[in-house]
Amino acid sequence: MHVQDIGRTWRIEMGKDTVLFRHDGGGTIAMKRRGRGWRLVQTRWIGVPASTQSALCWDSLCALGAVPLD
Repeated sequence: MHVQDIGRTWRIEMGKDTVLFRHDGGGTIAMKRRGRGWRLVQTRWIGVPASTQSALCWDSLCALGAVPLD
């Protein structure tokens, strides 16, 4: 995860795939994958089985570990 502007714009790199995110400051988050347009996503925290960690998810894409939110 690479943050350009904390809480506003960031990207997640997974091998050769990069997913871009932008937050409007009012609760709406959009996600863009290579070759596709921007689309709104739902954000949620989920528990990770057999772990004390939680994952932050944007639709079906989830991130574990330190996630700088602000």
